[in-house]
Order: sequence, then structure tokens, then C-alpha cells
Amino acid sequence: MISHILFIHTRENSVEVKHPSEMRFICLTLLIISGATDSRSAVGRPPVITVDGFDRSGGLHLQCESEGWYPEPDLEWLDSEGVRLSSETTETHRNTDRFSVKHTIIVYHSGKIHCRVKLKEHMLETLINTTSSMFNLWKTAAILFSVIVVISGFAGILLTVFLHTYRGVI
Repeated sequence: MISHILFIHTRENSVEVKHPSEMRFICLTLLIISGATDSRSAVGRPPVITVDGFDRSGGLHLQCESEGWYPEPDLEWLDSEGVRLSSETTETHRNTDRFSVKHTIIVYHSGKIHCRVKLKEHMLETLINTTSSMFNLWKTAAILFSVIVVISGFAGILLTVFLHTYRGVI
């Protein structure tokens, strides 16, 4: 059975939560807080990465969101080497005195993708590890569909030629 594992780490403790999922990936959430805190600032919830499926070109749609921040935090996507990735869409909402942020990205390769939310000296990060089998499944389906279309077209041409040639004989 494929599972989704979420680890939440703080300096004092560690909690592991497991639940089933449709795709194989691992999420790792890190909470890093250092230095003095501003009494007006609020650290929000850990970011949550949602897998929204594939697009027509085989890209995996990922959405990351976090809420409960004050003031408005920065959300960024990073690849496995820490290089910043550009988001496809970005949304920020203010609910009374707190902010929520949501960014989406399309990934075309397997590997680790980080969603990081930062506010001053506070940082929450979630990691998703996409497997190559996720992308291979889409590619296999596209190739199989293409082969079926070509064979169906070829069979249609043969049937048309056969009927046209033997129309008077039958």
C-alpha cells in the first residue's frame, strides 16, 4: 500500500502521522524558530502540499498553502539543490488579522521539492519526494493511447480500401 507520511519536527519533540494517499511521496515538515520574537508577529501553520494531478504535457501540479501568519509571510518553492523555482500561481488572503498564502507549481521531473514559508526569523518547510514512477505512468498511458490511435487509423484505412475494392463483388 502506498502511504503519505508527514513528520513534524520541533526542537522539543517529534510527531509522526501516517495516512493513505493515492500517490507515493514523502512530506517532511520542519519548524525552525530562532532569536527574539515580535509580539505582533504570528507564526502560521506548517505548509501543506497537495498533489493536484497531471496536465496534458505530463507535468505534476503541486499546491502549497499555509495560513495563520502575521504579517504576510514569503512562500517559495525550492528544488533538491535549494534553487528557487517560480510559482505558476500565487494567492494571498487576509482574514481579519492573519494572512494565508497559496502557491502552485508544475513539476516535470522526479525528486525532492520543498515548499518554504518564511517570516523574519521563522521558517516552516514541507518536502515532497516525487518518484519517477509517477511520471512514467503518465508517459506509458500517453504512448499506449498513441499506439491505439495509430492502429485504429490504419484499420480504418484498410477497411475503407477493402469495402471500396470489393463493393461490386459482394
